[in-house]
Amino acid sequence: MLIAQIALLTIAFPKIRRIEELIAPSPEYSALRLRKVWGGGPYGRLMRSSYVWRFLLMRKIPFGHFKRLAADFGDPDIDIPVGLRLYATVPSGMMFLGGAIFFIAVAFMPGFEY
Repeated sequence: MLIAQIALLTIAFPKIRRIEELIAPSPEYSALRLRKVWGGGPYGRLMRSSYVWRFLLMRKIPFGHFKRLAADFGDPDIDIPVGLRLYATVPSGMMFLGGAIFFIAVAFMPGFEY
């Protein structure tokens, strides 16, 4: 999980910034507003990359509610190259998967009481 976060903050973030520019060509999309809110620090980069990851997943879900949520963030019909999508989805997915595995492992640890 830590390696995925480091890769996300350093190697993958310029590609995520490029995805933000592609999906939000005009200021009415929240991707540009969130860029100003979170900034470019480490925490802001994590938040912005998780928003892009969420956008890429939600635009592919066939239910209307998810399409509308993705449309608030950016243009869901834009064609994003596969290489850029991989830079956004693989490190973020590994980070979230590592976090889930960590919390499940802690829940089943012997001798660990809440």
